[in-house]
Amino acid sequence: MGSLIISEGIILIASIIIAAGFSVTVLNQMGVFKSTLATAGAAEKEIALTRIKILYATNSSSTQIDVWVKNIGTNQIVSLDKMDVYLGKLNNVQGIPYNAASPPKWTYTNSNGNVWQQKDSIKITVTLDYSLETNVNYLVRIATPNGVSDDYIFSLTTT
Repeated sequence: MGSLIISEGIILIASIIIAAGFSVTVLNQMGVFKSTLATAGAAEKEIALTRIKILYATNSSSTQIDVWVKNIGTNQIVSLDKMDVYLGKLNNVQGIPYNAASPPKWTYTNSNGNVWQQKDSIKITVTLDYSLETNVNYLVRIATPNGVSDDYIFSLTTT
């Protein structure tokens, strides 16, 4: 009878240890899951609060386009050099690298440096390695570092 009580005691203690280990593991994974959801929620909130609008685009020379873009969202946009700029004839758009050593390339002018404040406009200058054509529709797409983008279709004027 005594060995039965000892055996049941050992089994009870082992069960408690296993249950405690299981509880710790489950609670830890719930914390990881909660953290992942919070991070994803913050990223989605940032995207929802980011909006841009291309106001105008025109050629300043036969190989250069100036594009004015406004931050119409409620968030400031940082790391402007990480934006994506695409330009070309409709259905033949190409990605343009930022501030490359030679064309094609793009640069920006912003009075606040690398931070694009809410309600501010920036000027993006795209320099191409070919001459632009008149009476042709061109598309420019600007995408922020978090993927929010806007498109603008325009035709060139002679300069």
